[in-house]
Amino acid sequence: MEFKNVLEIATQQITSVSRKDTLLKAAETMIQNNLRNVLIVDDGIKEYGIITVTDVTDFLLKGVSFSNLIESIEYKIVKQVHKDTNALEASFLIREDISYLCVVDDDKNLLGVISMSNIISAIDTDLVVNHIRLGHIIGKTKAKTAKPSDTLSAVFCKVNSTPTEAVVIVDEHHQPFGIITKRDIVKLIIKKVDMETKVAEHMKSPLVTVDEDTTIKEALELMATKKFKRLIVLEKSGELMGIVTREEMMDIVYNKWSQIVREKESQLQKLSKMLAAKTEESERSARLLNDFIDATDDFIFYKDLDYKYIGCNKAFAEFAGVSKESIVGRTDFDLFDDYYSNLFRDTDREVIEKGKTIINGYWTRYKDKKAVYLSVKKAPIRDKDGKIIGLVGISRDSTEQKNLEDTIKHQHNYLQTILDMQESMLVITDDGNKIIEANKSFLEFYGVRSVDDFHKKYHSIADLFVKKEGYLHSKKNRLWFKLLTSSYDRDFKVLMQKNQREFGGVEEPKSFLLKVEKFKKDETYLLSFLDITNIEKESKNLELLATTDPLTKIYNRMKFSNLMEAEIAKSRKTKKPLSLVVIDIDFFKKINDTYGHQAGDYVLITTVEIIKSKIRSNDIFARWGGEEFMLLLPGADLEVAVARAEIIREVLESYNFIEPSTVTGSFGVSCFKEEDGVDSFIKRADEALYAAKRNGRNRVEYIQ
Repeated sequence: MEFKNVLEIATQQITSVSRKDTLLKAAETMIQNNLRNVLIVDDGIKEYGIITVTDVTDFLLKGVSFSNLIESIEYKIVKQVHKDTNALEASFLIREDISYLCVVDDDKNLLGVISMSNIISAIDTDLVVNHIRLGHIIGKTKAKTAKPSDTLSAVFCKVNSTPTEAVVIVDEHHQPFGIITKRDIVKLIIKKVDMETKVAEHMKSPLVTVDEDTTIKEALELMATKKFKRLIVLEKSGELMGIVTREEMMDIVYNKWSQIVREKESQLQKLSKMLAAKTEESERSARLLNDFIDATDDFIFYKDLDYKYIGCNKAFAEFAGVSKESIVGRTDFDLFDDYYSNLFRDTDREVIEKGKTIINGYWTRYKDKKAVYLSVKKAPIRDKDGKIIGLVGISRDSTEQKNLEDTIKHQHNYLQTILDMQESMLVITDDGNKIIEANKSFLEFYGVRSVDDFHKKYHSIADLFVKKEGYLHSKKNRLWFKLLTSSYDRDFKVLMQKNQREFGGVEEPKSFLLKVEKFKKDETYLLSFLDITNIEKESKNLELLATTDPLTKIYNRMKFSNLMEAEIAKSRKTKKPLSLVVIDIDFFKKINDTYGHQAGDYVLITTVEIIKSKIRSNDIFARWGGEEFMLLLPGADLEVAVARAEIIREVLESYNFIEPSTVTGSFGVSCFKEEDGVDSFIKRADEALYAAKRNGRNRVEYIQ
């Protein structure tokens, strides 16, 4: 590792005063030039002193007058270092009480001044720590604070007692809003400002602050830009955390740098000792490498920028039909026919002119006319500056591998053809999201042409699943694939809906029976989607025929009986009331005999529509037989059921049926009792119905 000498990194524009100048002159020079120190230099004297802002305030506190000559006070002498000393050696001289070094020539003439800041600035930026944050180190330097109402004299004492040479002015919430430094106070003393005035009148505001997450690198860059000596650091809440100085951060950077330098020096010493041995070893390695590449069956060759061979191994020389020595200086056109020579030249240009690494393959014939497939890789050769100076190529006989790949490709095509012949949608996957293979039916349903297109368009197979009770879907079962693959003994149904905007038109969702089979050798699965949409529709139609009255389209007697048993069980469990209304159309036989069966059917259908318009969605309505109907009212007690039956009776009576113009009905009502069964429950309603008929019909009767 090389280090600059101190003269290269020293500050050579020196601001100085004479020993014959006053302390006031030194303080004014620092303030006018925005410096924190000034050198003491006199002609003919080869010893150089320094006065800092801290020295000035210390003198004032000790009672030293500004009018005193510098030669009459005790100032520090700056240590000297020769101009040819390197930065590393100089850094070892800067410690605690020594902040600066004078750079001198052979005659001890002053050439410049160097500080740790100059040394750090010369360090490779890659070695400067940038991961240490101010919040990690701020505990070392707690800030001195003052109130806006404190006097300058009180603040002066605080400034002198802190290494940061500054006091932060905070409000009642400990929020910083001003700062005053030792140099500021010296300036005020020079101007003879009353030291009993409030500090708020002289502080600097607004403040430039950083938060605790700022890195040392960021802090140093900000201080260099703003020419700050220190930074005020805030907690995330905005409260004052403390002050950190440039020297403190420089120490951290220097320590880290020194550690790296020591490590590098140790490595260099080891490398120096190994260099002689490595030279001999390198020569031996070169011979071994040459023997190695000659021992391999791969074809290895090298070319220069003019596409001429500069070397090859034994196998390539035999392939080209020449010796290793005679191939040097030749081109492909000297060794092969025009077809292959042009093929080789095209790829060589990609490597030499564009810096690409080319991998390709082609069929050719070996010296015994045997057809071989060569896999070729060519890459640029670069010098230490990264400039391309040639290329290296490696060719390998991959005939067996190529034949195997072709066989696998043909087998894959056969498999794909078999899959595409299946009407069911088939897909091979390992997680339900990534598809490995899919047949034509699957791809067409999803509106894509290939597996790659599927992955661009969808996140998962389940993207087209529709949420519906009784069907597997992705929103309810987020782990749908895990549920599917852990339940081989179950058949799942999925409802799938194509994207209407993409596929055009409104298409009903389709039902699929989803089955899964695991491949034995790996964690992949075959999913089969069998379209059962028509089967489900047919099943629903059969169920409708079995449970519905064909004329009136309401429940039939069998369905009503099943539902009634369920409602009775529910009523027993919840203790909620349940009532039954039996309805019979008055003189229905007479209607049939007088107006015919078509008129009778019309009366039945119309009566059903009238009753349906007056019942709730959870009421159960059925044709019991002939002109008799059953109405089950969950949650309704006897009083409510009678009232609702009366409403239906009135609406029925007032309706104009045309032929006959008026139709009436008789109603029997009962309410479920704890000791009831289905038969006893119905029997009481029947008895009430008979009472309604005996009492003149067209009325509602009930039995407790």
